[in-house]
Amino acid sequence: MEPLRITKVEPDKTDLNAGTFVVRLSRAMTEFEQETLPELITAGLLPAVVRDRGSVTIMNANIEMFEREEVREGLKQIVSEAEALAKTKLSAHNAAEAEKTAAVEEAQRRADGLDWS
Repeated sequence: MEPLRITKVEPDKTDLNAGTFVVRLSRAMTEFEQETLPELITAGLLPAVVRDRGSVTIMNANIEMFEREEVREGLKQIVSEAEALAKTKLSAHNAAEAEKTAAVEEAQRRADGLDWS
């Protein structure tokens, strides 16, 4: 899977006050990225929500903010952190699912070995 990165930021055409911006991403976000990215943007910058699988909406912003190099670099860093955190969450989720499957298989094996005669 290609790294998650910002391809562009543009004003939300439906916001007549020009305070909402859409962050377009290089690919569709995974389920865990959709959970993580808006949380990190909200904690580190401004309120954000998932718009669709390939973009996030940032509210209460202005174009001058995005013109600042440090804001753009910070937003790129947040996207990278969200991707890394999402991968960690996915690994933990997969490990928990594998543990549950193993427990069920073990219970089945032991149940099959019971003598009911």
